[in-house]
Amino acid sequence: MVELVGYIDRNGVVPLVQGHMPRQVVGLVKMLGEYQALAAEAAWSGSRTDGIRALASHPLVFSLPEAEAIYDEMAAAHRQYLPERLLR
Repeated sequence: MVELVGYIDRNGVVPLVQGHMPRQVVGLVKMLGEYQALAAEAAWSGSRTDGIRALASHPLVFSLPEAEAIYDEMAAAHRQYLPERLLR
């Protein structure tokens, strides 16, 4: 998937040319991309530990205990939809 600014008309999507992103924004986008990839891998084939590691890589999660707390709260809220491997 690619996110971009553009418009849609009857001929399809027309991307709008943007300038270069500032380096600090590029860094954040790359970090979030890695977090999303790790989270997807954990969801598809990983374990609770993999999910916590993914959360710990998010730039706004500042500690492993915080990642564990977030994961456990979200897993409890969605328990009925999650495979057992993500709950233990």
